[in-house]
Amino acid sequence: MRKFKHLIFDERNLFKDLLLSDTCKKKNGTINLSEIARQMNRGINTVKREIKRFKNIQDYKPSDAHKDYKQKRKKCIKKIPEFTKEKLDFIKTRFNKYHDTPEQLIYRYFIEFGIKFPAC
Repeated sequence: MRKFKHLIFDERNLFKDLLLSDTCKKKNGTINLSEIARQMNRGINTVKREIKRFKNIQDYKPSDAHKDYKQKRKKCIKKIPEFTKEKLDFIKTRFNKYHDTPEQLIYRYFIEFGIKFPAC
């Protein structure tokens, strides 16, 4: 099975060079996506996705593409919930003293604090 990795900045620079070079163009002058993918050792869909980042191929800038990638990546990473001492004490009490099931604990947590229980 193939391992998938994100494009790094150097690969985006190579991508820009390949887009502008004549070696990766078909006879009719259009871009040969499969040739770019082969030279980058990436899938053709990766090349298509990278082209889709910008409306015009001439507007493609590796630095802007990488900045866009970083912003989207930062946005999608889940934040680990932080429990205050009060919330931890509530959970310990309900679990150890009252022997609540996980479903009961989640429901009572919602009633007590007014927010959903942060579950993975």
